[in-house]
Amino acid sequence: IVNILTNPPAVLLLLMLNPTGIFRFFYIVVAETSVILLEGAIYRAGSEEIPHPRLFSLTANAVSFSAGILLSNLHII
Repeated sequence: IVNILTNPPAVLLLLMLNPTGIFRFFYIVVAETSVILLEGAIYRAGSEEIPHPRLFSLTANAVSFSAGILLSNLHII
């Protein structure tokens, strides 16, 4: 649920700015890092059951990012 709060603004801003080349890479690095830190803070504030909230957020975002790359390269014939 936390991801629903953080990812849409990051993706919307990417679509609005439409950076290209190296600027796109830097945007993605800054946006994903910001999302991970923000989600980590939200997890820390909202749950004592998650022992390492930033690591949890990093893992969840890495899986989500990887799935997005795989799905965007999926070609259904």
